[in-house]
Amino acid sequence: QYYATIEAIGKAAGLPANLLSRVAYQESRFNPNAKNAGSGALGMFQIVPRWHPQAQPLDWKAAAQYAANYLAQLRKQFGTWSKALAAYNWGPGNIAKNGLSNLPTETANYYQQILADIGMTPGVA
Repeated sequence: QYYATIEAIGKAAGLPANLLSRVAYQESRFNPNAKNAGSGALGMFQIVPRWHPQAQPLDWKAAAQYAANYLAQLRKQFGTWSKALAAYNWGPGNIAKNGLSNLPTETANYYQQILADIGMTPGVA
């Protein structure tokens, strides 16, 4: 029920096909009401309000737009989709400091699985 809208939002932001939908799946299995008590992340795209106060994480369309723009910004900042996705998961400060070395296992699996599932080569993309 969400796929077409999410993909249209991703395409408009310049994301590769299926990337934004795959992030939504990875983050929440498309649950617009998902909550992570440990991190404070909310919504389909698991946005943390204290780090992204302008986001509306529980409005899935607004969250999709925010996530798409944020991912596009991270791609521009870091140069690859691998680093952009790792930054989305682990935080841009950590990627700026460490790149793709010394990633937590969760983050390494996160970006590798997403890119592999959409047909992109992790580490190169």
